[in-house]
Parts: sequence; C-alpha cells; structure tokens
Amino acid sequence: MNQHARSLVAALGRAAGVGGTWLTVTTGAGPAWAEPTGPAPDAREVESPHDGVYERFEGDLDLGLALGGELGGAGSRGLAWLSAHYFSMLGTYVYYADALGGGAAPVRTLAVGVDLRPAFIPRWAENLEQGPGWFDLTVDSMSVGLGAFWHQPHSGSFGEQQGLEGSVGLGFPLSSGASGPWLRVRGILRWPETLGARHPPTEAAVGLMVGWNVLATTPLATAANP
Repeated sequence: MNQHARSLVAALGRAAGVGGTWLTVTTGAGPAWAEPTGPAPDAREVESPHDGVYERFEGDLDLGLALGGELGGAGSRGLAWLSAHYFSMLGTYVYYADALGGGAAPVRTLAVGVDLRPAFIPRWAENLEQGPGWFDLTVDSMSVGLGAFWHQPHSGSFGEQQGLEGSVGLGFPLSSGASGPWLRVRGILRWPETLGARHPPTEAAVGLMVGWNVLATTPLATAANP
C-alpha cells in the first residue's frame, strides 16, 4: 500500500460507519497497518492471500481514459471518456461524442459531471472483498453520474441545445488489478432544453468502451502523511 495514503484511508474507513470489523492492509511481508473498529477477525481472515484492495491504495487518484461508440435513437457516434475518482469512489468525468461525418444527430455532444462509485470503501471495510478479483472490481465499478451536456445539431452551432443528463455505469477489468485495461458500458438519459420547444423529447443512449486506468498519488495524499 502507498505509505502516503494510509492516514486518508483510515479516515475514509471511519467515515464509512464500520461496525464490528477490522480494517487491515497487508503487504508481501505481512500486515502493514490496521485500524481496529471492533472484534478482531479470525486467523483465516488475517492470512487471506489478498486484501481486497487490488492495487487501489497505490494512489489516491484513479484516472481513466476510454474510447468506443455511442448507440442512440438517432444513430451511432464515436465517443471518448475521461474520468478521475478519489480513492476509486467520488469523481468527475468528461464525455465527448462525435458523428465523425456520419448522419447521426446531434453532430457533437460534450458532457461534464460528477460520478459516484459507492461500493468500494464500504465493501472493503466490511471485509466483503473476498474475490475473485474480477467480481470485486466489477461490483465496485458500478457508478451513478449526474452532469450537464451541450449539443451541436445539424445546421446549428455548438451549445444551441443543452440540458441535464443522468447515467449509470459498469466496468469489467481485463487484468488482475484496478490499473490496466477495462471494458465499460454506460447508460445515459438526457433532458435537453431547446429554444422554441416546450417539451423536447428525452434522449437515451448507451456507450460501449474499452479503456485504461492508472493510479496516481496527489499532493493531498503526500501532505496527509509526509
């Protein structure tokens, strides 16, 4: 585990409202740090071959880049997705879709918002990350997003249409840890506001992507444990 992240992880564990568990992080040499919050687990739990973290404490910032396609009622578009999540939980995203010269409408869409992955810290704190790794990482990747978007319609200018969007997402890791390649799927509902339209229709789309995630350590984690 990244030494700079320890004190921040302890605070996150306490904030998760853990009861009757021990928060334990291990290294190759054995237990490296523990934050007791209740009765100690038995020896089988302490000696587990994995700690349920899957590299996610190697840095406090989980950065993701994914490329793929968006399928919607008006056709298909190429898309790019950028995200940054603090301790793989709360983060922000940027979403860009482009018709790439095809007939899909709108021609372009840019969206920004916040994204919450609520499962990781509570599941880890309650010792529910028991494997297999692909299952734990998939469950923990479930997310809910809320943001704003701007469209460029055909024969129009960028931002002529805008509105709010809500989304849900799920990821499937292609490696044994949080860093590395992922497959991602995202369902999106958009509520546009268009000048002159009293009740613009709700838009629905699905994004299918393949991407890569990396972990980084920010000055915030470094300052917490100099």
